[in-house]
Amino acid sequence: MKIRNGYVGNSSSSCFICNTDLNILQIESLLKSMLEMWNNIQQLKGLPTKTYDDMFIGPFPGNKETDKHLNNFFEHNTFFTETCTIIESASDNSIPYELFELIEYTFDAHRHHLG
Repeated sequence: MKIRNGYVGNSSSSCFICNTDLNILQIESLLKSMLEMWNNIQQLKGLPTKTYDDMFIGPFPGNKETDKHLNNFFEHNTFFTETCTIIESASDNSIPYELFELIEYTFDAHRHHLG
């Protein structure tokens, strides 16, 4: 378990670079299950919920040749293969912090801020 001190936030749009053998449909299905769980908790608290399109873009295949913003990531993370699956946030702060570690763990993903 990770312990964080102080404020932790998602201050910009981000993407998750996934190093998984799961295909796009499997990843999307799991993301929808995660979203459903998160929405159920939001409803219990009387808070607003989100749709899949409010939260995510993708998943979609990516590689360092076609995705310029990934070039630097691949250079510094050599354990990743030449191709990967990318899950992008639909907008700034669209993916709730509560899902970050679940996405990272489930898809062997690393979060990358897009700015």
